[in-house]
Amino acid sequence: MMQDNQRLTRRSFIQKSIVAGAALSAVAAPASTAALRKTNVYTGKRLDKFNWSFAIPKEDAENTMYYVNKYIFGPQEGIDFIPNGADSASNFIKLTASHHFNASHPSVFLMAILKDQGLPVRIYFDNMNINIFGWAVKPGSPIKSPADLVGKKVAIAVVGWDALWNPIVAAANADWKNISYRVVGLGVNPRLDALHSDKVDAIVTWNGEFAVFDLASKEAGKGPLRFISGEKWLKTPANGWAAAEDRLVKDRQLLVRAARAQAKSMWFTKTNPVEAAKIFHKYYPTIASKPGDAEAIAKEYNATGFTSGADGTLTHDLGFTSAARWQNLLDSAYKFKLTKNHLKAADMFTNDMVAEINDFDKNEVIKFAKAYKFK
Repeated sequence: MMQDNQRLTRRSFIQKSIVAGAALSAVAAPASTAALRKTNVYTGKRLDKFNWSFAIPKEDAENTMYYVNKYIFGPQEGIDFIPNGADSASNFIKLTASHHFNASHPSVFLMAILKDQGLPVRIYFDNMNINIFGWAVKPGSPIKSPADLVGKKVAIAVVGWDALWNPIVAAANADWKNISYRVVGLGVNPRLDALHSDKVDAIVTWNGEFAVFDLASKEAGKGPLRFISGEKWLKTPANGWAAAEDRLVKDRQLLVRAARAQAKSMWFTKTNPVEAAKIFHKYYPTIASKPGDAEAIAKEYNATGFTSGADGTLTHDLGFTSAARWQNLLDSAYKFKLTKNHLKAADMFTNDMVAEINDFDKNEVIKFAKAYKFK
């Protein structure tokens, strides 16, 4: 694997992988949002701190809906939503298990590896419900599916990332061992430069991040890119909110209120990504400042939480976790030796809080979002 086809070990994945995923002080909610408050949620002056951690930089526009949570809906629920960037691929979820963070947002692959080691955490709000992983290629590329990558060169950022994409190739009935992976470094430019200089035929990416690559490619005068999603071949979840198992009961109301604010933020961002992006720019005015950038990125990322079908969130409410998707992921993790044990979906998540999290009028949130103008 990689350039020398050396197989990834569980230890090296945890130590070297940067987990996708995918991701502040309190501010008062605008007075115009008061009408959305419910009588059965906290409406006092003090906000309860909610420390939340994730694996991508806080200033990434993929996090737009979390800033909507902080600015508008968190205070409505009595929540001071405080995102914390991760300092390693695994420490942030370990710090959730030890109660340093109230919740975190791990990749499902990372969740599987750490649960395999006995870490007592559980997903309770799944806000990225599809397989987000895929590849970016030039529009005219003959690569149409994962099987077409066999015999090709693919850029990854760091050693270990291939572990997240190889199961998709295998699900497409292709031999991932015959893909030549090239480690090019973190950030947008290394992978994008490798693609446009024809050093590789494709680059690994995911929903949300692809929008960053596509915009960067167009702004560089190289034209748009095409995304090949792994969802068609391997249906798994992606990232969800995880909490320590021994806090699921004790901190239930805190966990529910923070996630309810997030569910509202998701509907808001889906309805009005332009104004959501303006809220993001309030916190990071110099990031992705070109017109259309942040809203395009936010729209793509946020859409992963809205799924249809029998096990979709539009059927069961936002945050619902599919046992079938989780088992697909766990079967794959075991097959590729990312876990020692063949884990079961029932041990990874709970849907027990989903109904309570969605106990609000989404139509009122949508109506509010349509009329909202950031000032």
